Amino acid sequence: ALCQLRGVGPATASAVLAQANPRIFGFMSDEALEGAGFQRQYTLAVYTEFTKDVASKAQTLGQEWSAEGVADAMWTAAMLDVHAITTADSTNIQVSCLW
Repeated sequence: ALCQLRGVGPATASAVLAQANPRIFGFMSDEALEGAGFQRQYTLAVYTEFTKDVASKAQTLGQEWSAEGVADAMWTAAMLDVHAITTADSTNIQVSCLW
């Protein structure tokens, strides 16, 4: 229904859905898509598969995780990598440990 609004595609709709129900929906950022193994294709079909994957990963990681939390972690890991940011402690999250 959101995608039927003029100028709203799957990526924009995903931002609304992730805020409305973060347990089920993650934001479809470039970094989260790529981190989950998808190409940057902003279609409903890709978002449906992406949503299933991040929700499933959240369930695997435990009750404190949500689909949006997994998507956020993927974005954060990509930003740390792009900007060559490291942390002094050994508990930093790497994309490979999420997926």
